[in-house]
Amino acid sequence: SGTNALAALVHLSSSGTGSAQQCVEDILEYKGVSRMTEIGLSNAGSSSRNSKARSGYGGGDSAVEMEWRKRVNYAMALFANITRMERGAIELSGFRMPVEAIPSSTTTASTVNASNGVEEDELRGGGGGG
Repeated sequence: SGTNALAALVHLSSSGTGSAQQCVEDILEYKGVSRMTEIGLSNAGSSSRNSKARSGYGGGDSAVEMEWRKRVNYAMALFANITRMERGAIELSGFRMPVEAIPSSTTTASTVNASNGVEEDELRGGGGGG
């Protein structure tokens, strides 16, 4: 099942050997981050509905929910293992940080204030209209 495959990937990517690095490289190469994000953001309700449709009855929700929890936990563990490598961290967070997160030395007070919607005249005490 998919849960067993995720468990195997977690084990391979956390072994601390060269095979772990190769496992992470393969996951990144085959766009595993987007799939793990999809798994992590899924909800148990969608898995439960699909299971009911396949089985034809409403029982077994707790087993389905446990399976869903395992998949989400394995996906999160893979995120942790992938971000140990620089390429994995970049793949997960993107190539750039938001402007707000990294102050630039070339950013002037007027551009920061303009981006916050504050008029320079208000900062000088001129205040206009109040």
